[in-house]
Amino acid sequence: WGMQKRYNSVRRNTRLLGTFFGEYDITEGLRFRSSIGIDLSLSQGNDFTPFVQQNIFGATTRSDISDNRSESLTWNWINTLAYSRTFGKHTVTALAGIDALKGQGSFVSANGNTLPSNDIRAVGLATPQSFNLSGGPFDFALLSYIGRVTYAYADKYLFTFSVRRDGSANFGPLNRFGTFPSFSVGCRVSKESFMKNIPVFSDLKIRASWGQLGNQNIGAFRYISTLGTDGVEYTVGTGAQQAAPAITVRNLGNPDIRWEATTQTDIGVDGALLDGRFTFTVDYFNRATSDMLVNIPVPQTLGAPGNVITRNAGSMVNRGWEFAVGYRQALGAFKLSADVNFSTLANEVTSLGGGAPIVRGLGVGGNNAATRTEVGQPIAYFWGLQTDGIFQTIEEVNNSAQRGNAQPGDRRFRDINNDGTINSDDRVNLGNGLPRYLFGANLRVEFRGFDLNMLWQGQAGNKIANNNLRHLYDIRNYNGAGVQNLSRDMLNRWTGPGTSNEFPKVSYNPTSTGFGNNNAFSTYYIENGSFLRLRNIQLGYTLPAAFASRFKAERARFYISAQNLLTITSYSGFDPEVGSLNQEVLTTGFDQGRYPVSRIFMAGFN
Repeated sequence: WGMQKRYNSVRRNTRLLGTFFGEYDITEGLRFRSSIGIDLSLSQGNDFTPFVQQNIFGATTRSDISDNRSESLTWNWINTLAYSRTFGKHTVTALAGIDALKGQGSFVSANGNTLPSNDIRAVGLATPQSFNLSGGPFDFALLSYIGRVTYAYADKYLFTFSVRRDGSANFGPLNRFGTFPSFSVGCRVSKESFMKNIPVFSDLKIRASWGQLGNQNIGAFRYISTLGTDGVEYTVGTGAQQAAPAITVRNLGNPDIRWEATTQTDIGVDGALLDGRFTFTVDYFNRATSDMLVNIPVPQTLGAPGNVITRNAGSMVNRGWEFAVGYRQALGAFKLSADVNFSTLANEVTSLGGGAPIVRGLGVGGNNAATRTEVGQPIAYFWGLQTDGIFQTIEEVNNSAQRGNAQPGDRRFRDINNDGTINSDDRVNLGNGLPRYLFGANLRVEFRGFDLNMLWQGQAGNKIANNNLRHLYDIRNYNGAGVQNLSRDMLNRWTGPGTSNEFPKVSYNPTSTGFGNNNAFSTYYIENGSFLRLRNIQLGYTLPAAFASRFKAERARFYISAQNLLTITSYSGFDPEVGSLNQEVLTTGFDQGRYPVSRIFMAGFN
């Protein structure tokens, strides 16, 4: 908190958005439409950390400064030709079009440290040895050809077929385009003659669909090897000399990467009862993803940054059920509406392309959160040791697999394979960051001009790897010499036999060594990620029409609202909605200090 308190950060963003469109009716039922959207963005960021004394040992921190600027222009041009015609009970519509997206820009970043004074905040005055300058251009492009045909007979039998061919600059010339078809069929059973004898159903439809979608969300130019300085230096010869800047591989290219494809099958039923008072939806889905775009670990001798390379490796399947129920009721001036949804999700990796299990995380050693992906298991399950309390006596240590590497007050881990030692072979599945259940509710009440709206959302069945605890339970300062403050949980730490079987003792020099030390990634850092959140609540009042007309207004409404007002969870971190680290699926559920969502209060007049 103290480091964050002295940190100065200023961001200035200027953005211009615009959309223009035009339509032309060529003949009856045939229409041409063209639209273009523009997004211009200019950004500037300045960060400064002053020089201060940091801890009781007299250690000080240097001043740091950075200046970052970027500019970008993105445009999206869409042209479509639409046809619609009705012949008796037959209705046909068709659409063909081209969707082009292009973005380009540049950025520059300068940083340094050890300025002459905290009052001087110019990056050019940093010491020459610390000064670093980087930057360059960036661009991306997508080109899509789309087509869709729909047919309906008497609004009873429904059919849709669509296809799109997408091209992305993220792939090489040989694999740039992918083709993704889809179709759906439906039958409005409520319009069949035999349904006349079942008046309770005001609408009933059975439907089924199959389709494919592509994914190209990877970094740019992963299909070629790119170079950069990235702070690399070298020397030639012997004796004292100045290091010279060098160029190294920034990305090890893979020219064979191509579109990731997701094939989804849906079967569902939609219905309405009692003139629409009750509505319901039941849907089963099976979503199979093939040619997954993931970062695969490779040997260090290959020279790939981070020892990974992007590949289309393996496949997985997601399947589950979705349920939705709605209710509408009006009793005089009182009106009520409620919509509730619930869904299940089961994930399984079905192939890794014949390769070994994939281990990813904040470093795959024993002390950092890590995931393991293997066939037959959910993607990216947490992989670590199982804790078994705290050693209370030296006899317990000597009779364990950690003898010689631990002392009383240290964590005890389970020897899963019973080989008499704690090592990487004792790591097991600790749970998964993907939720098994998703649910939500949207409620609205109206009475005599007042209205109340609430949106609830939640999830359950997932775990979170709270990697923050590694630092909150370790007294050593990771940003220099000295000590740091700890979590108040450590007030209940082990101080002698029988005092604690949960929190280890505090020690500046760790008494537990080897793979199974006190900071080893284990079940202790795994928490329940379930939550229920009041995403939005709004209370409003609409003035009577007669009163609003005095101000020459057709309608006037006051409201107050709050977002993220309440979260019900057992998670000890800031926010249970941690998502994935750096938007990578193989780090789903990692919490490395994620900034929590903001609680927002608003008041307004419409």
